[in-house]
Amino acid sequence: GSGASAVALYTRFAGVEPDAVREIWRRVREEVEDARLLVAGRGLSGEESMLAGLPGVEILGWADEGQLPELLAGARIAMVPWEDTPKNRGRSSSKVRELMAAGLAIVAYGVGELPDVVGDAGVVVALGDRKAFARAMVDLLRDPERAAALGRLARNRVMAMYDWERIGGIAIRAYDIK
Repeated sequence: GSGASAVALYTRFAGVEPDAVREIWRRVREEVEDARLLVAGRGLSGEESMLAGLPGVEILGWADEGQLPELLAGARIAMVPWEDTPKNRGRSSSKVRELMAAGLAIVAYGVGELPDVVGDAGVVVALGDRKAFARAMVDLLRDPERAAALGRLARNRVMAMYDWERIGGIAIRAYDIK
């Protein structure tokens, strides 16, 4: 299949419920029959195995540093279905920034810092609304030009926001280092 119909899920399943992913994916596949879900990562308890065998799901396993761009090269969209938990509210979005740097449009729940990180480079969905989450993914899968444009925005956004010189300058100002 083409990258236009591929979605990436990059997770250790900490704060991501396999049942939620299953339901969202079922809804997506009802409308986009050739959609593929590329699951990169491994849960501490093998949660990825709960997705194995679902239509269009490919379990890629853990990605070593530097492998992620190659593994996700077939995707155009990334799903970030973080549950609304205290841990997720305070969690770093480093994996999400990696997905953005890879040029993927993001579909995420609006938990923690995700709305600020994703900004206009993706679709932020109301917490827990699995139907809306699936709808956002279907809309992007059906509109590959919009998905590609959001992916370019995502890459540009993360490169500008998380540039080391910019972050270093913020830290220096915060600590008032002379």
